[in-house]
Amino acid sequence: MSSDGNSAMPVRLSTSDWSEKNRLALLHDVYGAFLRCDIEPVDRELLEFTASMRSLPGLGILTVGSSALRVRRTPAQVEPDHLFLNINLAGSREMFLRGREAMFGEGEALLMSGELGGASVPQGARFMTLKMPVEAIQLLVPDFGDRLVRPIPRETEALQLLSSYLGTLNKAEMLAKPDLQRIVATHVHDLTALALGATRDATEQARIRGVRAARLQAIKADIVANLSSNVSIDAIARRYRVTPRSVQMAFEAEGMTFTDFVLSQRLARAYRMLSDPLRAGQKISTVAFDAGFGDLSYFNRVFRRRFGAAPSEVKAAAYENLQRQQGLGVTRQSL
Repeated sequence: MSSDGNSAMPVRLSTSDWSEKNRLALLHDVYGAFLRCDIEPVDRELLEFTASMRSLPGLGILTVGSSALRVRRTPAQVEPDHLFLNINLAGSREMFLRGREAMFGEGEALLMSGELGGASVPQGARFMTLKMPVEAIQLLVPDFGDRLVRPIPRETEALQLLSSYLGTLNKAEMLAKPDLQRIVATHVHDLTALALGATRDATEQARIRGVRAARLQAIKADIVANLSSNVSIDAIARRYRVTPRSVQMAFEAEGMTFTDFVLSQRLARAYRMLSDPLRAGQKISTVAFDAGFGDLSYFNRVFRRRFGAAPSEVKAAAYENLQRQQGLGVTRQSL
């Protein structure tokens, strides 16, 4: 798998799915193909490895959890056309390149090139590696070589935005179209460049493209995670250290308002809950309040307007469908 491929859906692998006899060979095939490195477990009998890989045009994403490993790139594996940004999700790692060595901890990041080098991965490490073409970063950070093997502090705003943005990529619908995949890759390049310290002109360009997109995705994820509470634009703006107007403008650039987005997400959550037969015992008022609606009559009105049916009708239809599948023949009156 390389950053030049196009496999937007993540590929997930785990040594727990492999026979012990094949684990090391498959580890070399999977991990080694992405990073072009030799992999050696510190203890072969305790080898554990899980990975999720995604490949977009100009961007490869590898997320790993593993037992202790030693990683080294040999002369035959040199890959001069790519850079690798390593982000620690848990634990610390040591990496070496060009005679430099650096230890970087949880939440920190470190840039590596495709030259001779390697790493020491401790037991229980979790990390993400981004594989990007050199030219994509060099356009924004011409002296990127000076940033190699230099830990990027976890407090770096661009790194925090990058980590948050990468988290939103778990939503496959974001990457359904090739055009969106290229846009996402560009945003990642921009945020990486900012974290590394882009030139002044490149910084402005990256902020316009990458930072705004990443911040909006982070705000959307924040809203979805807190729908049951009082989500206000003022609170969101304070949390992300921007003005309420800039939050509103970010949503307007996508053809909606902040209020419309919150309402659509609350309605979608309510619909999912009402469509779940396992929640048949819940009152509609409970569903409405759990989705963040404080007024039941308003909820019923906007729900019918959005879905063309009352909440009670959606709930009854879902439950009846389940009963028909089970051959129990339960009627609406039983609800």
